[in-house]
This record gives sequence, C-alpha cells and structure tokens, in this order.
Amino acid sequence: AETVRKRWGQHFVVCKTCEPMTWFYLYSTGDPVGAGVKFRRGVVTAVFTLGMPLGWRSATGVRVGQLLDANAPSSGGRWKSCAGFSVRSHPTGRSVTSILTLGAAVYGFSLTRPSESVCH
Repeated sequence: AETVRKRWGQHFVVCKTCEPMTWFYLYSTGDPVGAGVKFRRGVVTAVFTLGMPLGWRSATGVRVGQLLDANAPSSGGRWKSCAGFSVRSHPTGRSVTSILTLGAAVYGFSLTRPSESVCH
C-alpha cells in the first residue's frame, strides 16, 4: 500500500463499503472516473479503471470506447458475465489482464491476481 501511495499520491478516497480495502483515485472533475486499487493485508491484488476513462488504452492499442468483435478469431481470452458488464480475461501466470465491456464497447481494464474475481 505504501508503494502505491508513493507512486500515485495521497489524493485517493477509501471505499467505506468495500471488502477488501479499496482505494479510488478519481479525476479532479468530480465524476466517478479514474482507477481503483484493491488490497489484501497491504498487498495489491487488483488495479482497475473506474467509470469509462476516455483516452485510456491497453499496451496493445485497445481503447476505451472501442467496439470489440467477440466472434473474431483473434479475440481469444475467457469471457465472463458480471453484474452489468462482461469481461474478457487473459490469465498469464501470476496475473490476469482483463478488458471490461458494456455490450460490444470497451468500458475499462483491470489487472488482478489469479485468486481475485475479475468482476469488481
């Protein structure tokens, strides 16, 4: 947790109803857009986008707002339905990278430990 605080700063909101402990780093606009970080025993277990942060993209160029073709042969990954959104996950050893979608549109991203649910 201290490393996150040093790198991302002190301007976060602690979610009072979240279990495990979760911090929200929100844009200064007041809109619920930004990033969330989950911790278990002080260790980061998940990092994820909040809201639909336009302009964000993955390292491979998938952009928030982009439409995905779930039936494309190159789409790969595992699909899971969550409450109100879907997730396309790619497990890679000690982490799971995920694309969050609303219908066919990319809503955000997450990086989780394999032990964590991809549905935040």
